[in-house]
Amino acid sequence: NNVWMKHVLPLAFIARKDKDVGSFFHEIWDEGGQAARLASDSSVFSMQLQETILPYLTKALVEALEDVSWSRRRIACSALIELSDTNILSPAPRALDENAALSDELLLRSRVRSQSSCKVIDACIKLVVNTRVWTGKDELVKTISKIAANWAPFGSEKKQTKGIFGLKDSKCPWMPIILDDSSDHLFIGDRWFLDCTHSKEEISDETMEEGDEPLSDTANEEDSNIDFREGDELLGIEEDDAFDVEQESAEPMAMDVPSLSFVGLVQLLMNQGLPSEGSAKMVFTAEHLPYRASAVESLSTLLDSIAGDDFTEHLQCIYQMIAPRLFPIMEDQSVSGQNIPPLIISKCFKCLSSAIFNGISSDLAGESKSIIDITKLLQKNCSLMQPAWTVRESAAFAAAKLILKGEFSAMKRMDVVESLLECTNACLKDKKFWRVRLAGLQVLQSFCTRTQTAKQIVGMGTANLERSVAESERQLMLEAILPYKENFLSIARASMTDNEAKVTAAASQIMSAVSWWP
Repeated sequence: NNVWMKHVLPLAFIARKDKDVGSFFHEIWDEGGQAARLASDSSVFSMQLQETILPYLTKALVEALEDVSWSRRRIACSALIELSDTNILSPAPRALDENAALSDELLLRSRVRSQSSCKVIDACIKLVVNTRVWTGKDELVKTISKIAANWAPFGSEKKQTKGIFGLKDSKCPWMPIILDDSSDHLFIGDRWFLDCTHSKEEISDETMEEGDEPLSDTANEEDSNIDFREGDELLGIEEDDAFDVEQESAEPMAMDVPSLSFVGLVQLLMNQGLPSEGSAKMVFTAEHLPYRASAVESLSTLLDSIAGDDFTEHLQCIYQMIAPRLFPIMEDQSVSGQNIPPLIISKCFKCLSSAIFNGISSDLAGESKSIIDITKLLQKNCSLMQPAWTVRESAAFAAAKLILKGEFSAMKRMDVVESLLECTNACLKDKKFWRVRLAGLQVLQSFCTRTQTAKQIVGMGTANLERSVAESERQLMLEAILPYKENFLSIARASMTDNEAKVTAAASQIMSAVSWWP
């Protein structure tokens, strides 16, 4: 049983993702997993098999990532994405009541998950920064962003408490990623971005050949080993150095891998996805384009994980950091005289949409564009003058997000409202791609939502002052767009005859919302 848990099942889980021999390992995983469960302690029946063998599975995944074979790295990334999607590489399920007592087994599960996530993220980051572009590296950055996004909402100082690891007064020492404000670190305390030996552009002009040695320091056995005593405790394996749950609950467990900086990861993905002015010549070749696009999309996924109001300050800081890199690309759509592929431009608009924070205004946006400048840019890229439909769709979704998150005084301006309405009109002129028309209607839906959101908050027992301010803003926002009520209705009626059901459904929702306006 010990051999199956430590070696056979981890190998079978990873090999299932291989297109050629995966079917054989599916049988080994299904049948061998059931047999291993029956032979194990009954306490493991409350967990998925992947979590039961997570320490050993992590070791096998790290070894696969550090392999020189591209195909083995790709299937390792695919296996990691599955673990992330099934919430294995994320905090363990917790009680909704924050004051509820946490069992030692739950604390142990959380720590094992955290340690495994740290080891995997560390291996993936090393592979990103120390290797050139290789086939499948785009899956690697997606893997990093998915795992980091699972932990990011718990990485702020307010969240690193009893809710995950049972700590009441101190920060969690096992958190894989930390929401910090410093832009100097990749991993906390390493000052990676200040080291002059690290260039801003990590991708060489050349594509890596399969079989090249990927890392310079992964041969260090001390970096690649994991302490499996926690996993042995879960499995009921008796060893001389058994893991003492009570002792570890009282004293923080030392981590040999530091926590990843959220801001540092944002910078890394930005540098990987978008070029500096001097390195544009090598950016958008056929070999590099999928990787670049994946890096920018992964950045968007990462930012979506902290979209809540609790993270407004962090998101504002990140917006001010990445906006100066995004706007020149979205405006000029070329770098050093080289046209930027529409795929990259659409990902930039999507990234901008994810970075828009609650209460954004011209004053809070820092040195980047004002609100009216942003709306003009979005209007331009929603029109048929923009040949790429993916860019038009992404620009319209960014306009809808701006309406929902924009500061009230900025969004009630007539020029801003008219510019955003033009985004809808421009999108509806696209008769070929229904997704562009649907994105255009999302702009109107955001206006309708903006007039209703504050009304919904009123009945939730908030203070009288907050209720009056919220209701006042709702009324003033409604008054600002009320002159355009007939425009809303005419657009919605015209869209009711669309051939696409999703478009007609959105138009119906707009008509229903507008019908309540005075």
